[in-house]
Amino acid sequence: MIFGLCASAVFGTLLGLFYALQTFLIDELWISPRVSPLQNAAMLVLVGAMILITTHFFGQLPQNYGKIRLQLRESGTANYRFVLLQMIFPAFILISGTSLGPEATLVSSTLLYGTWLRDKLRYYDLHFDLLQRFSGWQKWRRLLAINKYVLRTPVDSPAMLPLSARLKKVLTLAFFLQTEFSGLSSSSR
Repeated sequence: MIFGLCASAVFGTLLGLFYALQTFLIDELWISPRVSPLQNAAMLVLVGAMILITTHFFGQLPQNYGKIRLQLRESGTANYRFVLLQMIFPAFILISGTSLGPEATLVSSTLLYGTWLRDKLRYYDLHFDLLQRFSGWQKWRRLLAINKYVLRTPVDSPAMLPLSARLKKVLTLAFFLQTEFSGLSSSSR
């Protein structure tokens, strides 16, 4: 239970930090008339190179909301492997005046963080007795491993349907806290 609460608070904080980073970068590096045309051109070239490189190595960042929903419907989970990168690179891309808004990053990141937390809490719920036998450090190592020790259950699997009452409460509370912390961070902007 504490893990879900802490993870939700961390995710909300990360979403708020994205807004803070974006605001800082726009204030400091925004392409504007007060900056020389040569500096504006250099910034556009750098941002263009960043877009090409990130697309080549990591795919579209941020991930498309529709594609995430399709992954969730088809497989019961989504690819959250690059969720942190999808919050860093778009913050830099936004300073070039692209049409991408911060909402695309925030919506897909919130969905991906929530999916990861759900998969992790499924693992925790199923292996609760095993995890209780580990020491504190071993338990936290398993819980914090990003792509290990998660339970990705297909949508049509009977194992996905019966969730324990404990897991339902934790997921509901975790989702509430994640949206609440992310809302506090964006309103204090």
